[in-house]
Amino acid sequence: MMRAATRHVAVFCLVLMLMPIASAGGSDDAPMVLIDQSQGEIVFGELNLTGLYIDEREPSALTWRLFDGFDLIDSGDLMDSLAAASNTQESSRSTWAWSLNLDFSEHRPCACIVEIATLDDTGQSAVAWLILFASDDSADLPPQVLIEGPSWTELLSGLIVMRGFAMDDDHAPPTVQWALTDDAFVSMACMQPRIDPPETFTWNNATSNWLDGAFQIPVDTTQYDDGAYVLVVRAVAENGSTSPSACVPVGLDNHPPEAHITGPVLIEEAEAMLSFDGSGSSDAFWGREELVFLWILEEIDGAPEDRLIQSGRDLRTLEVSASEAGAYSLTLTVADSGGFSDTTTHLFDITNIAPSAALRIDGQPLVDGDLITLAEGDQWWLDCGGSTDTPNDEPGLTCTWFIDGEPVMTGWERQLMRPEDVSTTHTLTLLVTDDDGANDSISITFGIQGTGSDPMRAEGDSSVLPDWAQLLLGAALITGIIAAGMLVSRRHDSSGGIPKWKREAAKRADPFADDAPLDQTDDVVDDSEDL
Repeated sequence: MMRAATRHVAVFCLVLMLMPIASAGGSDDAPMVLIDQSQGEIVFGELNLTGLYIDEREPSALTWRLFDGFDLIDSGDLMDSLAAASNTQESSRSTWAWSLNLDFSEHRPCACIVEIATLDDTGQSAVAWLILFASDDSADLPPQVLIEGPSWTELLSGLIVMRGFAMDDDHAPPTVQWALTDDAFVSMACMQPRIDPPETFTWNNATSNWLDGAFQIPVDTTQYDDGAYVLVVRAVAENGSTSPSACVPVGLDNHPPEAHITGPVLIEEAEAMLSFDGSGSSDAFWGREELVFLWILEEIDGAPEDRLIQSGRDLRTLEVSASEAGAYSLTLTVADSGGFSDTTTHLFDITNIAPSAALRIDGQPLVDGDLITLAEGDQWWLDCGGSTDTPNDEPGLTCTWFIDGEPVMTGWERQLMRPEDVSTTHTLTLLVTDDDGANDSISITFGIQGTGSDPMRAEGDSSVLPDWAQLLLGAALITGIIAAGMLVSRRHDSSGGIPKWKREAAKRADPFADDAPLDQTDDVVDDSEDL
């Protein structure tokens, strides 16, 4: 088994491209919500907020909330304010305008954050935030901070850039501090958009900030183990006041998953399916549920266009037909959401089973080496229908018929025609071949009854004598039997006459003969003695 563990962005892109995707007409992207006003505006009274909603269809919900620090101070619905916009932001999706009138005279002083949240009819969501300062010149408002990226529950790896806004009401950019933690308390608290971290929290000072309040902070995630974390950011003003901490749950993934295949190595060809299992593939922390599996099956030395490619999320198993013999390579690449992948290759062979030839002449089964005499005629039926192979190969068997080593016809049923030369025997060979080239054969010797080709009369067959030799042998046999009988008779009579028990038996057979005795009792006694 071969293995290669690297981070291949190209492989991951290939996996994504091979995954089933909707057509352009049936796509459903996540909605977008935009706010027209700039971050950090200072308001003293009413403010008309405007923005856009972009999606294929109108939202199922569009709401707003107003926060002062950790406190929710107002909220409402924006669905009634929606109006189709004349200009669209995207050619493939529609755009709606929304508006919201807020009176901050009721909420001053306030270091506020406005939240615009939406939900489409498929459950996809989007949110936009705006920092506002409602000042009455009597209070020194704390700074505020927002995280625009990374996204909620995004999987991160390598060097990332954290983006957002940190604003103060005096327009002086506050200091931005951040932390990446797997603290369980912080993780639970981050169910809300703003948290108050523990005093023991360890902060890192950002190294860059812009005058407009935007910040971009590079974070090297390879300094942390893989796992679930919370990214926390706060702003610190020049006077030391701090903002509520913004947070976003993220995942870190800096290690590739491990690909693993289990399955057969040597299989006999059959009309069956082989199962290969990649369930042993996994990520050390994130498991395998989110892994994308890419399977590539190809015959070694086969054509590239004959490759089988299947991919999908959590596609742990692959079934392969065992009906085609050959040497195969099965490659599994598993890729996680962070772009890391691992590849393993499983080699296996499907071996072909040779067919078994069966030959019949006029329905009579024959085996290799048989010597047969055909009844007088001009043609005889041949068939190889009893030949067998594995079920997947049997329908494709080819029967080739040879006479005296020369191929003369193919087919399961054919007629054997009377050879022109009937003075000698002939050889019939059946060759049965499957679609992989494996074969089996049967050869027999045949001739025609009453001709010189009859194997029972064939010249050079010492087991059968010619007719004249058979007559001489019969005469000699009869003569030998007669001679043997005479020899036995002589051994029973030294004088050359008939034995006594024979004579007595003859007298009893003819009591009127001249030399027949008057007393038959003695004759019986004499016979007993002779016996």
